[in-house]
Order: sequence, then structure tokens, then C-alpha cells
Amino acid sequence: MSLTVEKISRYRKILQENPGSKVYVPLADLLRKNGELEEALVLLEEGLVRDPQHQSAMVVLGSTLLQSGRHEHGVKVLKRVLELSPENFVVLRFLAEHFLSTEAFTHAIPMLERLVDYEPDQPEWSKLLVDSRQRLALIDQKMPKSQEQPEAEASEPNIATMTLVDIMVSQGYLDKALAALENMQIADPDRIDVKERLAQLQSGDLNPGSPDVGNPH
Repeated sequence: MSLTVEKISRYRKILQENPGSKVYVPLADLLRKNGELEEALVLLEEGLVRDPQHQSAMVVLGSTLLQSGRHEHGVKVLKRVLELSPENFVVLRFLAEHFLSTEAFTHAIPMLERLVDYEPDQPEWSKLLVDSRQRLALIDQKMPKSQEQPEAEASEPNIATMTLVDIMVSQGYLDKALAALENMQIADPDRIDVKERLAQLQSGDLNPGSPDVGNPH
């Protein structure tokens, strides 16, 4: 029995003995990470009925909704947490990664700017912020002013960076990551790192749990 499964079993037992226990939050988070999304959502929604201002539960609920594809609801929940706790780093990271994975750069940039302010010693956030601004500028240049829309970036061809590909994979958007890599290969057929990462993804060696994600050669 893996450590995660063992913890899930222990937390379930505690919750059965004491239905009002706040252990439902770490239990739901473990279930989310284990892919048992529906059970996690039920636990969180029931728990938040009892304690609607439980911020940790709201964070796990928002991230679980995003992971289950219910993006609009998930973003709404996480933004509500930011209203209550503007410096919640975990929520900022969840939202930034979600907006990057869906190429919603106008929404990703404010989150990345706050992450850079809170963690100036982390080069990842600065790099992603620069990449996002460049992508958004490219989109603005290509689109006639009369056709501009708030979410226009989502319809642009994917001219991704390897960092963005890693985020797509870590969030489970494997189809988007594959499409991004294919476009990167078309744009620059001689890039060895793109060829290697594309081969990994096509063979199934690259997935959200892979140690290669976020650690390019």
C-alpha cells in the first residue's frame, strides 16, 4: 500500500468516526492528487456547507474544479479566496498556471506580477512573466483593433515555450502540450530539446507525474 493510499484510508476512518472533523480538507486534497475528483468535490462541498469561510477547503475545491475541467467555477472559487487573502501564494500559483495552460495571458500576467513581487528570488516567475507579455504583445500586433476581444489570446496559434509546455503537462493538458511541441518543431525543426520532449510525450513517458516535467535536459 502506497503512502498516499494509506493516508487516505486513515483520514477516511477519522472522518467516519467524527463527521464534523476538518480532516476532510487534507483527505480531499489527497483524493484530488490521486485522481479521485468526484469524491473530493463531494467532501469539500459538504464541508463548506458547515463552514463556508474555510479558506483551505476553498483552495482545494478551486484546484479540484480546475483539474476536473470545471474551469469557470474553479476560477471563481479561487478568486474569492484572493478577496479574503490577497497574498495567498498557493492560490496565485494555481491561477497563474491555469491561465497559462489555457493561454489566457491577460489574466495570467497580473497573477505572475504578484508572484514576482512575493518571490523575487524565484527566476521561474520572472521568465514566465516575460514570456506571457511577449505572447500577448504578438497577439495584439496580429489582431485588428476592431476585432479585439477579452479572451482573444485563447484562439491564437500556440507559439509556446518549453516552460509553458511543462506547465501544460503538469496540469494534465497533454493534448495542448503535444500540439504546442508540434508547432514548436514546425517553427524550428532543428531544436533537439523539442524533438526529445515530443518523443517522450508521444511514447507516454512524459506525464503529470514524470520526473522530467519541469526539468529539461
